[in-house]
Amino acid sequence: MIVALALLAQVYTPSTRVVLVPINHPVRALAQLHRLWDPSTGRQVAVIPFALAVNFSVQRRRDSVTFRVGLTGAQRTRTSPDSAAARTVVLYTEAARQTGALSHPISDHPERWTVKVSRESPPWKERFEFAVVPLVEGAFAISDLVVGAAGQGTPWPLGRDTVALAPRQIVFTTGSIQVSYQLRSERARSGLQTIFVFTRVIDDADLADRSTTIRFKDASVPKGISLQQRDIAAAQLSGSRYRLDVSIATEDGTLLASRSGMLELVR
Repeated sequence: MIVALALLAQVYTPSTRVVLVPINHPVRALAQLHRLWDPSTGRQVAVIPFALAVNFSVQRRRDSVTFRVGLTGAQRTRTSPDSAAARTVVLYTEAARQTGALSHPISDHPERWTVKVSRESPPWKERFEFAVVPLVEGAFAISDLVVGAAGQGTPWPLGRDTVALAPRQIVFTTGSIQVSYQLRSERARSGLQTIFVFTRVIDDADLADRSTTIRFKDASVPKGISLQQRDIAAAQLSGSRYRLDVSIATEDGTLLASRSGMLELVR
């Protein structure tokens, strides 16, 4: 896999920290949360792309570190987890970087999610907190936005399709940016338009006067759940960090659904 793990040596987001462990092996971790619909069951599923890297500065013949990547979600009114999932990852000296993805069906609609990456010996952990707005389950709805790039990150099978995942929505700007999302409609629709607005963000402040708008005219959207994928030329975006707003509207401009997400470009 060509993974965004290469980013770990170059890019750090506010929630990413380098933690030094007693055996002098620096650990770096990234994680992201996406909520999609399983096309076969219609149920919501949480998908978590993650990236791990260990600098084996003191190497033995075959040194290794075992990590546990876990997910929990809880309603604000409860202290017990709504759902939980975990995956074990082992990194060796000859392959000290790895990305992957963890998925788990959502039985409820938690508003707070926690992804925890941990190691028992020596003790180390990293937590990523996500506060989310529940996905709408009405006549027309849109999933979370998944930002990636072909050939980067982790390819994730979704029904008969494949979605490119990127931990923390960080992608290289060597080609096209792939934005994937699902639409869920109670009936077939035609004559829709999709509006992408990329708003540049500097020091956590939106610069509305530095936004890029891209419009697509969609011939139709089928009944049920459909995957939408758009390729955006990275050359259209001159900054490094953006908020992406995606809106689906009728021909006369009536808004049907919208969703926002963050995007970071590495040049």
